[in-house]
Amino acid sequence: MTKAIDDLGWTDLGEAHARLKWARQRDARYPTTKAFASAVGLSEHGYAAYERAPGSSKHTPLSYEQAFPWAQRLRVRWEWLLKGEGAPWIEDSDQRRWSPQAQRIAEMVDSAPEQDQERIARAIELLLRTGS
Repeated sequence: MTKAIDDLGWTDLGEAHARLKWARQRDARYPTTKAFASAVGLSEHGYAAYERAPGSSKHTPLSYEQAFPWAQRLRVRWEWLLKGEGAPWIEDSDQRRWSPQAQRIAEMVDSAPEQDQERIARAIELLLRTGS
């Protein structure tokens, strides 16, 4: 996500569907609903329902089960995404705690489709246990 100091559009977003759409549109990796849907293992139409306003046809409310991993993928705070609490930005100090290698691994896993992420995590765990 491109974090611009003068980008305060998020302050007027009162509902989760609008915050989700705002965060996705600001992440260059996910310019379309199709791109994000593919990344999280959903059909384009299945995901797009989360970006629809309540009361519209086929709206699906955002739950914690989606908000937590999707916020990580979109590099925003899940509390903001789901409930509108605070600012969207993850503090830079949170990112600095990771080594460059850990950050690189996290970004690679994050860019993999959601259905592959568990398999990747298990492979990393196996490598660490065997010391290979």
